[in-house]
Amino acid sequence: MVQGIVLPELLPDGTSLLKDADFDRRLHYGDASIGWVGDERLGVYLEDDRVCLMRLCEDGELRLIMRSKPGHRRLDTAALRFLAEHDTRSRRAYSAQEIIDHNRKLLADRERAAQDAREDAADRLHWALRKDAGQHEGGLRHRLYKPGTWKKDQ
Repeated sequence: MVQGIVLPELLPDGTSLLKDADFDRRLHYGDASIGWVGDERLGVYLEDDRVCLMRLCEDGELRLIMRSKPGHRRLDTAALRFLAEHDTRSRRAYSAQEIIDHNRKLLADRERAAQDAREDAADRLHWALRKDAGQHEGGLRHRLYKPGTWKKDQ
């Protein structure tokens, strides 16, 4: 098959699924360029407007491996990269410390973003309160305002 061609596949509900021309071959037999070793037991299913990759396990159970966002109808190298990153048979082996460090970094980034949002909200609230107080106290809403400087000497 020619790599890089995206082919539509008609689904039973009348919609189409966009797949790389050789997606099924790479899904089942692997793609060394991205580290995916392949799995012949994986299949593509449509479930509640989502594309799912499910695996028929050794015990005869059909288990969900990956599910797309609702309405997402594309299977390409990105899906295989996701599988390769989360596969225990992958060439990439993760240590527990790497996972802990990654999670700590994510939490620190989220906390930093939340702190920035709180500081922005506090600045806006401070400005609004000064403006509101200035209406009642005679123009004290300006931060650099010094009382009496606008009046001429009498």
